[in-house]
Amino acid sequence: MKHYYLLFFLSIFLLAGVKAAPGDTTVVQSHAATQLANFGNYNAPAVFPTTNTTYRNITMTFTLGKYQCQGNPQYCGDWDYGVQIFLFTPTDTFEIGRLITPYANVSRFPWNWQHRYEFDVTDYAQYLKGNTSVRIHYSGYSGGFTANVKFTFIEGTPPRNVIKIDRLWHGSFSYGNATVFEANMNARTKQMPAGAQAAVLKFNVTGHGSNPGDNCSEFCSKYYSVNVNGAMIAQKNIWRNNCGLNNLYPQTGTWIYDRANWCPGDLVQANYHPLGNLQAGSNYTVDVDFQAYNVTSSQASYTVEGQVIYYGAYNYTTDASLETIISPNDHEAYFRSNPTCEEARILVKNTGNTTINSMEVTYGLPGGTLHTFPLSLSMQPGNFEELSLPGNADFLTTGSGKAKFIARITKVNGAADLNALNNEMQTEFTPMPVWPNNFLLNMTTNKAGAQTKWRIFDAAGTEVKARLQTSNSTTYRDTVLLPAGCYRLEVTDTGCNGLSWWAASSQGNGTLAAKNLSNNANLALKGYFNGDFGCGFTQAFRIQSALGTKEEKAAFALAVYPNPAQTTLHVKVDSKQQTVTMELYNMLGQQVSKLESTSATIQIPVQHLPSGVYTLKCQADNKIIQKQIVINR
Repeated sequence: MKHYYLLFFLSIFLLAGVKAAPGDTTVVQSHAATQLANFGNYNAPAVFPTTNTTYRNITMTFTLGKYQCQGNPQYCGDWDYGVQIFLFTPTDTFEIGRLITPYANVSRFPWNWQHRYEFDVTDYAQYLKGNTSVRIHYSGYSGGFTANVKFTFIEGTPPRNVIKIDRLWHGSFSYGNATVFEANMNARTKQMPAGAQAAVLKFNVTGHGSNPGDNCSEFCSKYYSVNVNGAMIAQKNIWRNNCGLNNLYPQTGTWIYDRANWCPGDLVQANYHPLGNLQAGSNYTVDVDFQAYNVTSSQASYTVEGQVIYYGAYNYTTDASLETIISPNDHEAYFRSNPTCEEARILVKNTGNTTINSMEVTYGLPGGTLHTFPLSLSMQPGNFEELSLPGNADFLTTGSGKAKFIARITKVNGAADLNALNNEMQTEFTPMPVWPNNFLLNMTTNKAGAQTKWRIFDAAGTEVKARLQTSNSTTYRDTVLLPAGCYRLEVTDTGCNGLSWWAASSQGNGTLAAKNLSNNANLALKGYFNGDFGCGFTQAFRIQSALGTKEEKAAFALAVYPNPAQTTLHVKVDSKQQTVTMELYNMLGQQVSKLESTSATIQIPVQHLPSGVYTLKCQADNKIIQKQIVINR
């Protein structure tokens, strides 16, 4: 069970369909396929609802696309540029989202490519009213990208009412002269408004520019501290350390390199810092101090947006919200997490003011058998948890077409949830592929061979096969024999540059392929991308047939006795081929014995093996015969 906190997930809320009563959803469009041609601002009007209706959630969906640039420019949709989305009202201006475009000049990004970025903007409800304007600030110096922005309003009661938002710092400031930087990021004195019970600093920051030697600010890790009334309450590194696990890959450019709180092609995650026990009506001083850094003629800068959000009381004592279904889900934001084996994963949030100690979730395929799973946890108000929902055996027999999955929170702390409107979601997903129970994993390492490994896990998370010992520029041909069930192939690369990456050309190129042994056909690896997979990828697959005993046409003759066996297995082979290979596998698909012989009669010792069902694989005349063997003592 993984634990997450408010500061991380507020910007990726609602990535799947939400159950809602008819008529309670309003959609407002601002930008529609706006071409981002060059550096500058792109404004569009937005007409938001003017009623006093309350909304339990408001999501801004920014859809990035591509267009063909006019003429023959050197670059078109090639680079990682900053994109900021601002809301302009008659009295206030706020940045409400930030993302970075991908290096998008590769085959994965055709001209009709699109990618959705979701931002929870519920806190801005009182400002998303009437006639306003939405601005996209594009920092790029070449065209090729389009922007589509829409807002989805879902009626209901929010977790907490926002009393007010104060905008404190905003802009891009040169970093390298402490005096100049502090002049822009100076302390601010504000007043806690009447009716507010909590104040939270929302701070969005990304580093840009590159100084010789340390590559600041894009590629250097610095920190900032938050101070309230002269006392430090938080310190945060300005860094993203997982760019090689980007869901949007492969890209051209240096997409795998970690950066100053951003990754190419990903949204920027704002940080949230509670400001402590402030009293309504009282003044307070808040300051954000960056790590000391002095460089002459610095090219480094930080782009910041700091807002203090004042919240009223929680509207529910007990309220669990199903935020999203991570898997199974075809949404592109969860590319690396899908397809899935028998385990589903959901993200839930405590949107009440009481600690959640237990939860009951019902889930499964609509129209099929639904499972109910109790969970014990300790989730504080405002926090998130990622939960695993096991036992979805229906995934094994789902067809190859699109399918649907449903999840519903049915109990919280032993009783019905006080707010049922945010308890249910449904996703569409592509089932995992069907593989044969006998296949080959063929991996050739590059010159950094020790970095790349693979493992296969069954539905219970048990490792059933692995290639963990690897050397440079070496080919490994591993035969995998598995019983019916679902499995997850997990490929990892500790260098986070895959088996083949343009900027690691000194390491050479490696390859990985899964092949059907019966016809030598390649089995699709969704996340492989010819070795350009960064830190790794996973591939879930299912085997629907039992370990077979059927002999192929034109195969050789094979006799095995005694069966059951106790100490020795006798094998007779009638084959034209002089050398015969014998392999014995247990029910986990693990090879327990292997030998080669030129004799027509072969003896295989089995007295050291535990009782159970085994599969004997005999290869001769370029054919394979498998027989199930019982060892019983």
